Parts: sequence; structure tokens; C-alpha cells
Amino acid sequence: MKKIAVTTITAVFIIIIFFYFGVFSPLKDELENSLQHNFLNKVSINEVSIENRFDRYIEGTKSLSSRTMIKNKLNSYYNNQITFDELHNYTQSKYVDGVKALDNILAAYRITKDNKIVAQYGEVNLEKIESSFNEKSSQLEIYFIEDESLVIINSPIINDNGEKIGNDIAVFDLKQFMQSLNSNNIKYEIVYDERTINYSLDQESQVVEYRKILNTNYWLKAVESKSDLYDSLDSITTRIVILFSVLLISFLLIFYRIIKSNFNKIITELRSKIEELNKTKNLLENLTNQVPGALYQFQSKSNNNYIFSYASQGLRELFSVKLEEAKESADKIFSKIHDDDYEDLINSIEKSKKNLTTWDKIFRVKLPQQKLKWLEGSAQPEKLDDGEVLWHGYVKDITERKNEKDELETQHQFQKSLANVSSILVNLSSDNFDQKIDQALEEIGQFFDIERIQIFK
Repeated sequence: MKKIAVTTITAVFIIIIFFYFGVFSPLKDELENSLQHNFLNKVSINEVSIENRFDRYIEGTKSLSSRTMIKNKLNSYYNNQITFDELHNYTQSKYVDGVKALDNILAAYRITKDNKIVAQYGEVNLEKIESSFNEKSSQLEIYFIEDESLVIINSPIINDNGEKIGNDIAVFDLKQFMQSLNSNNIKYEIVYDERTINYSLDQESQVVEYRKILNTNYWLKAVESKSDLYDSLDSITTRIVILFSVLLISFLLIFYRIIKSNFNKIITELRSKIEELNKTKNLLENLTNQVPGALYQFQSKSNNNYIFSYASQGLRELFSVKLEEAKESADKIFSKIHDDDYEDLINSIEKSKKNLTTWDKIFRVKLPQQKLKWLEGSAQPEKLDDGEVLWHGYVKDITERKNEKDELETQHQFQKSLANVSSILVNLSSDNFDQKIDQALEEIGQFFDIERIQIFK
């Protein structure tokens, strides 16, 4: 269950990472780019509108300055052909008619070279705006008064000889238009000279775009706060996150129900398998315990030690050693080996380990308060991946068989010795009595392993 929980958490984490970097983040970037592009499109549209108005204001003012009749009258004044009053009376009405044809016009003034007002329209005080233009300039000039959103066009009046004979000053009202532009989230203003623009400061919490207005030193500045610009994006991303969360929770619930519905079944099947394995294990243990002797697995270790990684109950009976002790170390087993057989036994194990040959050995063990036992063992070695060797073997008690064999050999040797003594005694005579008796006694001594036998007459 713990592995399932870890796997589920890992899968959820991977899904979240994939969703964020593979879906959410690219989608968010795309939406941000789309909103910024939309912002720039709106600025471009309003930039064109501003420039169109400036174009109309410029062309309208230039048309006033180029009207032939009143321009020629002004030229006649400079040639001293008419008086100033005659010029004023002739120009005023015609000038006003021309001014009224212009859109958004607030005021207009025709000024002579010597700064006299020939004609005027509107109620804007000339003294209020005269600091905003240079009446001596021979080039058309554009000025903007930011506080009141006034556009001032200074158009020189040029006669047929190319001489400047006056100026037309037109004042246009851009306030209503700027208010209409600023009715939405994007705020516009007209600023002077690009050198005064601080791009880094403007970009901190808002999106800013600057567009130059025609061939002037004025710029249209468009500003929208990032919170307003990305407000729809925040709403969309919030809905996406909510939808993803709902889908993820739904997936987890479905996954949980599937796991829950199958968990008991899996646990039941596992318990059944475990019970079957335990039964099989018990059966094998019972069978191995019924086999005379002991089945075992004997393993070498890197520290030149040996252990019995597995042993049936018979090992305890053969060596009087607890199985737990044998699993920790084989030293307790080795300590039971007869001294005369110990070295040969160890050498045989080392040889089997080195050559991976079958180990077969008959040896004796000495146990406290018990007679000497003869044991016979056989095992097949197997090289492990770590370089160590594992023997699969069997050991059994052959003491009874060994004793029976020794008794038969003793009887056979006794009969042979008896036959030899009889053969010697048959040829006994007075001449060879001592010799034959010595031969018979020597034969008997060899059988009983006695160094000397003396017979007294």
C-alpha cells in the first residue's frame, strides 16, 4: 500500500509538472503575447486617429494662410497701398468664414510681421498662448499645451515673391478627443521630446508604448496597468487551473475507487498465496526433517568464514548445535570435528571451493557424553555473483555401518590369523619348536596389536 501511495504521489507530481510546463505556461505566454499584441493594435489605431487629426489641423491652417484674396490684401498693406483699418475690415469676415470650416477650432489669429492682429476668431486669449509659438519662424510649427489639450499650429503666410508677410495662429481643441481615448483601460497622453522618456521606470508596473506623431517632437504615450491588461488572462488562467484541479481530483477519486475495489481482492489473493507457500514450506521442512541425517546449504564468506545458510533439524542432532548458531558461523560445527580429521576436512572444503568440484568426505565427530560418531557428507558447489561459493549438500550418520564393517574386517582378519597359526603349528617338531612358536606368537601379536607375547613353560 505504501508503494501504491508513493507511485500515486509521483504520478500526480509528474502530471502537475507536465501540465505546468507543457500546457499552462506555454498557453499563458501565448495569451500574454496575444493581449500585448491586441494592446499594440489599439495603440496603432489611435495613433492613426491622432495623426489624422494633426494632418487636418495642419492642412486647415495652411489653407487659411494660402487663401489668395486676403493674402494679397495683406501684401498690399505691406506695399503701403492700403491702411491697416482697410486691411482689417476687408479680412475679418472672410477670415472668420474660412476658420469656421475647420474642425475642433477654438481660436485663430492672423498676425502681421510687426505683431498686429489683422483678424481673429474665438475667445482664446492670444497672450495666454503666445509663449507657446515663435511668430518670427518661417516654418510651419506645431505646439501642444498638455494641461488643456490644445494643439497650436503656427503657419507662415508667404507672398508670391517667397517673402513672409505674416502668420496664422490656429488653436484646436483636442480635449474631447483625448477624453474619448481615455475612456477605457488604456490611458493616452501627448508628451514632448523622446529624451524625457524613462522607459525602465515606465515598465515596472505597467505596459507602455510610445509612438511619434508625424514629423514632430511630440509622442503619443499609451499606458495600461498590467493588472488591467492581464485581468482577462488572470480570469482565464484561474478557470484553467480550476478545471485542471477538478479533472485531477476526479482522476484521483476514480483511481482511489479502483484501487480500493481491487485492494481487498489483491490482499485476499496474496494471503492465499502466502498460506500456500507456508504450507509448502512446512511440508518441505517436515519431509526434510524425516530424512535421516541433514540437508543443508553451506556458504563461504569474504572474511574466510563459513555459515550454514540453511539446515534441517537433523544438523542439530548430528552436531548438538543450535541451528541459529550454525547460521551465524560454522565454527561451532568445526569444533566438533575429531582432531585427526579436522585438517583434512578443511583442506577438502578449500579444494572444492577452489575447483568447484563435488565435496565428499567421511569424518568423525566427538560430542560431549556421547560415543564417537562417523559421518559422511556430500555437497555440490555453486559460484555466486559476489564470488562466494554456496554448497548444496547432505550429511548422515554412518557410525553403525562403519562399526559393522570394522567388525566384519576384524572377523576376517581373525580367521586369516588363525589359519596362519594353524599352518605354523602343523609343521611343529622338536627341531623347530622354538622357531615355530615365535612365528605363531608374532602372528597373534599382529592381530591383537601387541608388541610381544611371552609363553612360559
